[in-house]
Amino acid sequence: MSNKLVFTICLFALTISCQNPYRKADWKPCEPLFPITRDGRWGFINRSGAEVIEPKFRNIGHFTDSLTAARENGTWGFINPKGEFMIPPIYDYVCGFSEGYAAVWKAGHPFFINTKGVNALALPDSIDRIGYFENGRVEFRAIRNGVLTIFSMKKDGSIQEGIAPETTPHSAVITREVSVVGEKYTRTEYAVQDSNGKILVPYGKYTTIYPFKNGFAEIIIEKEGDEDYYTGFIHPNGQLAFMLPKGAHVFENYFSEGLLAVGIRPNPDSDSWSPSDDFITWYDTTGKVIFVKREDHDAMEFKDGRTFTGEIRNWYLMDKNGIQLGNNRFEWVADGGGFSDNLVVVAADKNGRGPENLDIDFYGAIDSMGNYVIPAQFNHVHDAGFQKEGHLVAMNEPIRKEHYKPEYQRIKKYWGLIDRKGNWIFEPKLTEVSPDGYQNGLLYAELDSLYGYVDATGKFVWSAVRKKEFPHPEALNVDMMLRAYTYVFASDSDQQSGNHAIPNAHLKGFPKGQLGIVVHENEKTKFKDQYQGMKAYVYYTGKDTLEIDVQDNRLYLFMQALNVSGQWQNIEYSPSSWCGNSYYNVRLNPDEYWAFDIPVYDGDFPTTLRLAFTWQRKWVDGSYKTQTIYSNTFPGKVNPGQFWREQGYSANNIMDPYNN
Repeated sequence: MSNKLVFTICLFALTISCQNPYRKADWKPCEPLFPITRDGRWGFINRSGAEVIEPKFRNIGHFTDSLTAARENGTWGFINPKGEFMIPPIYDYVCGFSEGYAAVWKAGHPFFINTKGVNALALPDSIDRIGYFENGRVEFRAIRNGVLTIFSMKKDGSIQEGIAPETTPHSAVITREVSVVGEKYTRTEYAVQDSNGKILVPYGKYTTIYPFKNGFAEIIIEKEGDEDYYTGFIHPNGQLAFMLPKGAHVFENYFSEGLLAVGIRPNPDSDSWSPSDDFITWYDTTGKVIFVKREDHDAMEFKDGRTFTGEIRNWYLMDKNGIQLGNNRFEWVADGGGFSDNLVVVAADKNGRGPENLDIDFYGAIDSMGNYVIPAQFNHVHDAGFQKEGHLVAMNEPIRKEHYKPEYQRIKKYWGLIDRKGNWIFEPKLTEVSPDGYQNGLLYAELDSLYGYVDATGKFVWSAVRKKEFPHPEALNVDMMLRAYTYVFASDSDQQSGNHAIPNAHLKGFPKGQLGIVVHENEKTKFKDQYQGMKAYVYYTGKDTLEIDVQDNRLYLFMQALNVSGQWQNIEYSPSSWCGNSYYNVRLNPDEYWAFDIPVYDGDFPTTLRLAFTWQRKWVDGSYKTQTIYSNTFPGKVNPGQFWREQGYSANNIMDPYNN
């Protein structure tokens, strides 16, 4: 783990992951504790900045049910607010407690334990993602018949397919996969069942059924021979509430405060159509039209009798009678338009505010009548909104005309705190702050290389200096499979990053006439500039140029370890990509090699390691044959979680093609 601290420490955002790891309602210690990190170890301080639990853990979670997950060495357990293990560290991986239960993994097998550490509920080994118990139920995703499926489970261990009901009498949408006759694929069918398992809407009646929200579930009907679709709503008892016009588009936050925003096509039978052609019609829960806004193309949900509507980057405030409040338009609105004590933060476009008439958004706050209480004057705001301490806002450093270039957004910004009238509580001075704002009176913040917690006056109550260099690096001690890190380029590539093929392989003394891989465990280096590393080489001393297949310039090169059964198993992996452009070839010419810095792992399990390199070779007949070659073996240590738990990844946008 890096030395950088983020207040909402997310130890659980992984491919097999626990959802919503920090829930304020579960905070139980009599004194709130705050996670800190120093020299790569984690501990806790109290609100005054005193260390309550010294930084000695490699990973920690947040306190729930007076316990928090902690890993001091290779495995996880649970500690109390004094730093004492109350549940011994015997698990590969764990989630936090909620309603007295925590999901844990041992030897890759998941199950729930109670706060005494007793095995309580079993879970399927194919689990992909798990939530936290709420109202006596927990949701999880698992592979069933090769398909990722949502389930919910009660505390008695009973499992049902579908999303967990919000309340006991509520209904749940369930799914199944059905083979298509004469085809090699399956299709998803939807049904509705009540909390007792009774089917209220049979499978296949509707093309799609979305989860229940605000007392309704949206349905989609596709008719044979009709390229369009029809949208409607059903009640929790499965009865049809009403249908919408052909091609109508329902916005996600439907039936907020009893009103539904629907995008209506002016001409649903027209062949030329785009979403920007739609206008919004508002319905009530009986399907009656309340009012029509023909100039609007998008809408947010109603909150406290108000909504923001119009279109993206051109919002206005509207009441439940369809009347605009105030005369202002907004580029952006915070928190989906929800007011907090009669204020909501907005952004306005100040065209021509800077040199060269560059469009710049400035932030302020309006009241529930659409009038500015705090003028739009700040460069940035944080998502936490107004808290009792105030609101975090930032100003850029002074901008000179020559800074107005495409890279102007990299200009440094400084964060300060304002009150509800826009007055400074403390002026901008912090270079980074937590997007969660103040939690229990303290804010995680950074000031250049200084990081720690500040109070409501902006004063650091605890701080440390981030290291820029690691003269005595440690071995890498992790509890997960690392994502592939061996990026390569051809020797004539103009790329400025990664490992370029290096000519004169024979100077390294590699064997002649082969593609090979070797680890020089005694050739010490640094991995990621921070951890102990060693050198590895992929070399080619044959005659003809090879085309080596890669994924986004990463080789299919992974470290393997002997598991407890004496079998070789990958402890690194390549992320999956849905984009076909991620897969291509990189040339490796005769007498060239790639050199890599690979990690020296540390852990509780002594074993033997090697590198495995897989590639596809094109034969004379044009066919491809997958081949795997292996490096020399060498001794090492790993942790149990490295054999099964992927590091994980969450895509940021459509140009980010990774699923795990």
